[in-house]
Amino acid sequence: RSWTWTWPWDPTTSTETLILNAPSGIVQQPLTFLAFGDIQNGLYRFGDLVQAMNTETTAEFIISMGDLAQFSTSAEYDEIDVRFSELELPIYPVPGNHDIFRPDEYQRRFGRANFSFVHRGARFTGLDSASARLGNVVWDWTSTWFALGIGQFHVVFSHIAAFEFQGIRNAQWSSRREARKFVSMATENSVDLLLFGHLHTHDAYTLGGIPTHISGGAGAIPEKWDSVGRHYLRVTVDPLTQAAPLVEIIDLGD
Repeated sequence: RSWTWTWPWDPTTSTETLILNAPSGIVQQPLTFLAFGDIQNGLYRFGDLVQAMNTETTAEFIISMGDLAQFSTSAEYDEIDVRFSELELPIYPVPGNHDIFRPDEYQRRFGRANFSFVHRGARFTGLDSASARLGNVVWDWTSTWFALGIGQFHVVFSHIAAFEFQGIRNAQWSSRREARKFVSMATENSVDLLLFGHLHTHDAYTLGGIPTHISGGAGAIPEKWDSVGRHYLRVTVDPLTQAAPLVEIIDLGD
């Protein structure tokens, strides 16, 4: 890239020093991001969640753990596009099982289903588990990204949990063998935080010693009697000290 400046000074009579840094690229201080999953048939009132997230002045971006739509229709995705355009933060979604009725439409709108990026010293890896498993090629990508994340604070997010909290709701990966492989890989490569959606509630537990949260409360029909309303997560991590993440539930109370 190149830039052009019109400099308001006379170089023959003064000296100025210009230092260029990538935005927030050098100072590795704690960073905050937001996370949610499972809008589905609650799209009509997702605007409330957008307004709430727009008040999060310390957050730097948003991740979504899937199920943006209920039936993957163009009309639903049109409405999601409108709501996402109202967000004041960039958003990085992965698909859920309700998003893959028309996978081409999802990817045309929202891009890759699997990806990994580094932000201010922390790595974020999004994986497509919408079919209750990882695709064959995704295992290779996952192995590479997990290895790259060693030494970085590493957040991995996906839709369906490899193992869910109770293990009895048929809401986890279809193969326990593959789920154990995933958790082993995450543990061996020092992943620091796992985030999932799919269940329309909030659960906090550990997998292989890794802090794990399920958050699927962005609007879908809620799980009953759990005292959890529509919500999103506010997550603060420290890439420098790699201390345990702070995960807060922001509950809209309905």
